[in-house]
Amino acid sequence: MILSRRNLVKTLTMIWPGLLWSRGSLAADRRSAFPGRSFSMLIDTFVPADAWQGALDLGIDEQLLEPIFTHPQYQEKVEKALRQLQLLSNQTYGQDFADMNLDDRSRLLETILNKRGSTGELRSQLASLRNKTLTRYYTAPEAFKMLDYHPPSQGGYPDYAKPPA
Repeated sequence: MILSRRNLVKTLTMIWPGLLWSRGSLAADRRSAFPGRSFSMLIDTFVPADAWQGALDLGIDEQLLEPIFTHPQYQEKVEKALRQLQLLSNQTYGQDFADMNLDDRSRLLETILNKRGSTGELRSQLASLRNKTLTRYYTAPEAFKMLDYHPPSQGGYPDYAKPPA
């Protein structure tokens, strides 16, 4: 076959659907093996529902999963942190992290994040997930309504340095 633009395009059109299919099936395999319930309970522990909606009510867990599944190296780090968290919850409370009540989950995370009995890598991963969860939660439009936040008036913020005229 002579190398020409036409032959190159023809070859790519034959190969491209197979590449897309394999990429999608690999992503689906990664999703099915991911411990999603533990991840959701972790996010719920950071911002639980009370009088206001919690992080799970706003879909923050699903928003955080998209970049995790997009980057396999980040997914491996999160999965490793969830395995370590699972191990600590089994050692400390004798049950899975996802099956623990909110108070026990909060106490375990507080212990880990306050450097008592945890490895630095687990602490940094959980702190990163906590920061991302809080950022996504408090920048959601629903949170603005719950906090009764209103954007400034058209003229901007008032200048209180000068007395009103």
